Amino acid sequence: QGYGRNLPLSLIKDLISFTGCPIPELTFLIDISVEEGFARKINDKIDRIESSGNDFFNKVRNGYLEIAKNIGADEVINYSSTISA
Repeated sequence: QGYGRNLPLSLIKDLISFTGCPIPELTFLIDISVEEGFARKINDKIDRIESSGNDFFNKVRNGYLEIAKNIGADEVINYSSTISA
């Protein structure tokens, strides 16, 4: 959410370091557009975070994509295709 709230990346990195957050050895990012993600939600109540709007979620999504690129994520999976049963 740091990307969505325009927090400095240095603050986020400091928090990760301070808390001793483990760094994963294997990473997968499941990517979907904000609009399609919300369209797939059924009977869900909108909470405080979800009411932040598409601009917020697009910033968060772009942040995750940037992180994936910078750390060399093992796989970015495009989740916008149709789900088949």
